[in-house]
Amino acid sequence: MMGERTDVIVESDMEFGIFPKEKVFRIENSKLHQSFGEGIKTVEFVLLKGKHCLLFIEAKKSCPNKSRKDEDDEKAQKFENYFSEISDKFVDSLQMMFNVALQRNENIDEIGDYIGNREFYSKAKFLFVLVIKTARDEEWLAGPKEELEARLLRWRKLWGVEIVVLNEELAAKYGLVRMDSTKQAT
Repeated sequence: MMGERTDVIVESDMEFGIFPKEKVFRIENSKLHQSFGEGIKTVEFVLLKGKHCLLFIEAKKSCPNKSRKDEDDEKAQKFENYFSEISDKFVDSLQMMFNVALQRNENIDEIGDYIGNREFYSKAKFLFVLVIKTARDEEWLAGPKEELEARLLRWRKLWGVEIVVLNEELAAKYGLVRMDSTKQAT
């Protein structure tokens, strides 16, 4: 049914939504994801913006600081694990959606008709979106964006994927996150 709403999606202490049901695919806990078994990672959800833009949304409360990663081995390992995991989630999620487009999996009943439509993918623009709740400002966000752009260079070249890194306030500005007026005022 067109216009049907989903519940708010709560991830990393942020409220995403409310989005029309046919434009959201909660890939993380989906039958599609479960059908691949262990070892496949996913973002929180996939969102259709406009007619041809597919956003792969990953939410985190915080992010390790690149300028501090070389202070000790533990920080270096934490930094590496963080960005490796996020990169894997973006790539695996994109691969799963291509699997859907090629009709190689029957577990698609949770996907909206438009997102699951094979023809959609020939015109689609793909954005990997990381929302970091506690990130300070756009200047600070440039570091994680740069790191992800370097790690995902092949995917950016092959599929024209764009990388977007936002904090909670910017995500609210773009209509992804719901914030009450007291949070926005600070």
